[in-house]
Amino acid sequence: MTRRGPAAKPGARGFSLIELLLAVFILAIGIIGVSAIFPAGIVQQRQSQDDTYGPLVAESALSVIRGKVRVRDFGSFEQFQDGGGNPSPDFVPGIAGPTPIINPSTLATNFVTMVPQGYRPLVGDWRWKRPAIIFQDSIAGLNPSTGFMSAIDVFGATLFETMNAGTGGYVARVGPANVRCESTLSGYPASAGPLGRCYGIPWNIDSQGSAPWAIITQRERTWPQGIDYDPVNGNGSNGLLARQQYVWDCMFRRRGGRIQVAVFVYRTSSPGGESTPYVVPANQIVAMPTDPLGGPLPVFPRSWTFAANERWGVGGADGNLQTAVDANVLPLTTANSGPGNWTLLEDSFGWQGPGQWILDNYGTVHRLVRGRRNKSEGPCRLSSPIAYQAPCAANFPYGWQAINSGQFESTPTATAQVPNSWVDQIWFMPVQDSAGNTLTPVFVAVQEL
Repeated sequence: MTRRGPAAKPGARGFSLIELLLAVFILAIGIIGVSAIFPAGIVQQRQSQDDTYGPLVAESALSVIRGKVRVRDFGSFEQFQDGGGNPSPDFVPGIAGPTPIINPSTLATNFVTMVPQGYRPLVGDWRWKRPAIIFQDSIAGLNPSTGFMSAIDVFGATLFETMNAGTGGYVARVGPANVRCESTLSGYPASAGPLGRCYGIPWNIDSQGSAPWAIITQRERTWPQGIDYDPVNGNGSNGLLARQQYVWDCMFRRRGGRIQVAVFVYRTSSPGGESTPYVVPANQIVAMPTDPLGGPLPVFPRSWTFAANERWGVGGADGNLQTAVDANVLPLTTANSGPGNWTLLEDSFGWQGPGQWILDNYGTVHRLVRGRRNKSEGPCRLSSPIAYQAPCAANFPYGWQAINSGQFESTPTATAQVPNSWVDQIWFMPVQDSAGNTLTPVFVAVQEL
């Protein structure tokens, strides 16, 4: 006996092709909407992680620096001059303390004329300076003799002559072509030894006969620490690729007789998007600028000096304290402002990238809450307006040379309601290096040593 299923009711039918396609379309819209949330969530998670770890990396960096240098290791530019008796370009006469070693009459006269006493620094103060950086992996005569590629040499000790036991003459530990440094002073013959030589950061020649040995390797400037890798070949001693989450670089200045350190924390990713062992390249993606004080300049952090119409000041883009709406807007950053070849790869515009962390000549840290990826975007806005700070000649770029040329413009005038705290110079991390790696600024911290 054969059992049959219930007979289909008259008029019953299945889904039509149009109904099926409509259902698939609605489902696809839902899936696309949900999937769009994930990239935004990843970005937010990455940002939260950076905000959490950035200060921790900066504190770790400060611990490393404090383990390498002492306050008494730092000197002042009064202690250095060239072979012709001229002062370091960074030298700015102060108002207190011992009489400077160098005090040419023309310099003293022009300084008094251009800078009122209330705006002069203490004797020995100097502006933000980047330490020298080495691009030579091996240095003969040292133990260990390798591992110096992209290492920071705080006082430029590797550029100083050392006695050659065979000939009795002097030879440099590292050739000048393999070092990037600021305000190199030369002029003394090699037989004069290290005295009178300053390679960026002044060292205390009164307490020691040669520049202190303060080397911070590329490995020590990664976080988490303990990553073991070859800075030349990019792999560890165990043959496995070493990966770091963050990298940092630093700067120094002397302010009010105290040594301050600025730490720049950033993330790196290779052109393929992966986090690979990072080594600071010897050059930048654009032509290396020429420092009026010497050169070639250290690669990181990058620096830019504003023209008179580009400077940041109290009152925002229009400089008017009465218009609060633009108090945190930066001048000349509106949409479509800038030349036709505008690009973030140039130092003149690289600081405008979204999320940038910026250090100014007063030692104030700024963060862009709105930046520009291309020329059509803008304006750039800071997280907080520029605050008034008493102008000081030690904060102005390039010291007494600029002052002698009448370029010190931070003093109040008869028509000004308040003296404007002009931000004349800034430092920041670029968005890309010459090797094609993407650099993401994470945090900037300033603390006393």
